[in-house]
Amino acid sequence: MRICMLIPRFYPVMGGTENQCRLLSKQLFKMGHGVFVLTQREKNTAACETLDGVDVYRLPGFALPGIFSFGFFFSALFFLISNRVKYDLIHVHLATSAALAAVLSAAILGKGCVVKFAGAGRTGDIGTSRGKPWGRLKLYILKKSRALFTAPSDEVASELLGAGFNKESVVKISNGVECSYYSPLPQDEREALRKEMRWVGKKVFLFAGRLEEPKDIAFFLEAWAASSDERGLFVIAGEGSQEKALRALAEKKKIKNIVFAGKRNDILRFYRAADYFVLPSRAEGLSNALLEAMSCGLTVIASGIPANREVIEDGEDGFLFSFTDPGGLMDLIKEGLAGRDVTAGTAARSKIVRGYSIGSVAEKYINRVYASIANSKYLPAGRQGD
Repeated sequence: MRICMLIPRFYPVMGGTENQCRLLSKQLFKMGHGVFVLTQREKNTAACETLDGVDVYRLPGFALPGIFSFGFFFSALFFLISNRVKYDLIHVHLATSAALAAVLSAAILGKGCVVKFAGAGRTGDIGTSRGKPWGRLKLYILKKSRALFTAPSDEVASELLGAGFNKESVVKISNGVECSYYSPLPQDEREALRKEMRWVGKKVFLFAGRLEEPKDIAFFLEAWAASSDERGLFVIAGEGSQEKALRALAEKKKIKNIVFAGKRNDILRFYRAADYFVLPSRAEGLSNALLEAMSCGLTVIASGIPANREVIEDGEDGFLFSFTDPGGLMDLIKEGLAGRDVTAGTAARSKIVRGYSIGSVAEKYINRVYASIANSKYLPAGRQGD
């Protein structure tokens, strides 16, 4: 099967959705499928290059207020129509205006189309679209198309159904992780790494990700200030608009056992050397960092939002807290400092390898999404039965 991956931004821009697109494209290529990526061109990037065996085409675009990929809509539409012999179906990552170029091209050319909705809550695809007239029109057009729609969690799937999408057109497929890469170190190598990072003798609690909504690192930081001691170290690996306020809060609370590590290109070292991974999110589609940390054998302390509850069995392969119970989070921090429940990380690693490897995710796309399109059910009416 020949697949066009359509995404507004791509490498070297690497957020969660971009990472999933690259992983899936690479895996499908390994499995013998024809794959290329179509994206908007960023400054200082090549118009065309090959990454992991996958061709990447970068097209010009421009933004209008509130519509980042407006210009990309036109360049993508032209490319999809003029290069129709290159692909059998279009797989869109994020429900931006570029998704409209995909469903329009699919309708004109008789191609299959699948659109992935990634985030949840007011910062997710549905939440941001409903808040703008253009976004509401976009959702209306997508609902009327013959595309399939994928969601990484039950929460995102529920949002799609709540927005009026047909139940038969919505498929839940989780995000995936490259388990061979995100893996724990042997104990002697881990100890050497911790020595190199000057973490010896500390219980290290790690957050990795963008310092933006819907992350609520301030909530965790308040609990950390009230419950941690010299045995612990809280490492924040990431950057974003919340950083200034978080630094101010740490200074106000006189928190000394905290490190702002900034955005990391070596995050694997942090996963492998830390003891706990914390994810204080108010909403998630399905966190890539959560899957990566669990794959590395870290014990997770995460908010009990629906997407996290799908992955974590509380008390077995991780621990969940409620934003309405800061005392419960403080207890988890104290227990972590005391070294309790070190086996949860081993169980977490096993769960990710069994059910969330990028190989298993690719198989699900092939069998549950691409096969449905190939069997004509979700082709435009004029192509059914071809």
